[in-house]
Amino acid sequence: MLTGFASILCVAGMWMPQAHGQNPAAVDYSQSTLVVCNANVPESVELAKFYAEARGIPRDHVVPLKCPAQETITRDQYRDTIEGPLRALFDLKNWWIIDRTAQGPMAVENKMRVVAVIYGMPLRIASIPLPPKTDPETGKPVPQKPVAGADSAASVDSELMRLGILSPTIDGPMTSPYFDKDVPIANAKLPMMMVAGRIDGPTAEDAKRLITDALITETTGLWGKVYVDLAQKTQGSYKDGEEWIGKAGQNFLLHGFPAVVDVHGPTFPINYPMGDAAAYFGWYTGHADGPFKNPNFRFRKGAIAAHLHSYSATSLRTDSNYWVGPLVSKGAAAVLGNVYEPFLSLTTHFDIFADRLLKGYTIAESAAMGTQGISWMTIVVGDPLYRPFAKVDPEFNRRQDYDYKTFYTAMQRWGTPKEKKNLVKNLEKAAKTQNSGNLYEALAQLSQEFNPDKPRASSNYYDDAFSAFSSPVDKLRVRLLQIDLVRRTYGKERAVGHLKELVADGTFASIPEIEAAKALLLQLDPPPPAPPADGKKK
Repeated sequence: MLTGFASILCVAGMWMPQAHGQNPAAVDYSQSTLVVCNANVPESVELAKFYAEARGIPRDHVVPLKCPAQETITRDQYRDTIEGPLRALFDLKNWWIIDRTAQGPMAVENKMRVVAVIYGMPLRIASIPLPPKTDPETGKPVPQKPVAGADSAASVDSELMRLGILSPTIDGPMTSPYFDKDVPIANAKLPMMMVAGRIDGPTAEDAKRLITDALITETTGLWGKVYVDLAQKTQGSYKDGEEWIGKAGQNFLLHGFPAVVDVHGPTFPINYPMGDAAAYFGWYTGHADGPFKNPNFRFRKGAIAAHLHSYSATSLRTDSNYWVGPLVSKGAAAVLGNVYEPFLSLTTHFDIFADRLLKGYTIAESAAMGTQGISWMTIVVGDPLYRPFAKVDPEFNRRQDYDYKTFYTAMQRWGTPKEKKNLVKNLEKAAKTQNSGNLYEALAQLSQEFNPDKPRASSNYYDDAFSAFSSPVDKLRVRLLQIDLVRRTYGKERAVGHLKELVADGTFASIPEIEAAKALLLQLDPPPPAPPADGKKK
């Protein structure tokens, strides 16, 4: 009856939180950030100026480019309207020094370390199509060998990261020298490379909110729950993706964020009661579904979200298709995505991304350190300078999110294997004193980790959480978690019985989240197939 993290914790060999709140990336990037906007889109220029002022970036670092206004452009359009003008400007402003190296001409000094790509800039570069070729005798198509540059599709952002590498050949991804590093880009001794983030979304208003939410959250802190949606994809290379997602959630848990884990194959069911979501990691559906279909759902201000799918960022001008646009429209402040098929190993490794974020790096640095390739398909949407965990002060505005700050403090103080009894004892005391549903819910989940052979203890905590919560959305989530505990302990049939009771009693009939219970019931107990129209067996 292991929860989503238990098997991962066993693999890890220890249960020990890293020092949360440290800020190894305490570097002022305001003077080394380039802000790139589209001169042909008025909202783009206006937003770029707003961002530069908000972050103290010099005005001459705001660069309006006359480029196409559509999301997808050709390689020639990228070279002519973005890459070429920017390289010429870097030369003119003496922002870099180019020299010939063993790997070809590239920047050996670079004053710019971060690129902010603003709403209105093109999103992705289409691959160079091979000209059609036919056999003159048969008229049939002739198979063609790949040519240099044929595999040239990429995100604009990933291309800008290699602006200082002047090699003209684009033929698939380049290995990133910054992958899996643990050092600020300012100190990484990689002048040929910059990190990038895109301030973008379905609308210009969504994009502007990314900036304001980042600034507010850096002051208040990011508090809430982490939701992890595993898919039971453990065969072959899929195992890597499953482990990245699990370890990302584990890292948040060990740093003091209560975790809700779906260990089953399907994604969280439609309208799942995903309350107080500060972080979300999941994978393997093409378009936003589950909780994100609920019109009432909103992430916590400053939230981090990532759904691993090859085409999650095909377009950002949508609040319903793919993943990145919908997650932004639901209030997330930092979202990972892919504009074309990147192949799993070249997507951003969520575990590295989460680890670096929690250490205090910017989202642009964290995403870049978690990504093996540049000149490829990945993007990170959000203020590239956003550091949600650069400073974590549970005493700041202590009354707000008091229960989450209590859990964080307890995990920091007693979150080790030797101290787990003290952890539980002190959380129980706090939960009772505060009558906190969130703390009782967290205790239930910790009990499943610590004592998987004693489900009754976890169930009792869930009962306490149900009594403490006043919101019907929270009460429903607790019941669904309790039923999931029954499912994994006693089997599907008993869980189905509890689901039927939950749906039938009408307590939650008035809230959209009840659809999650109905959808889960259909998954576990589908109706028999309809009989043939003629009434005869086939």
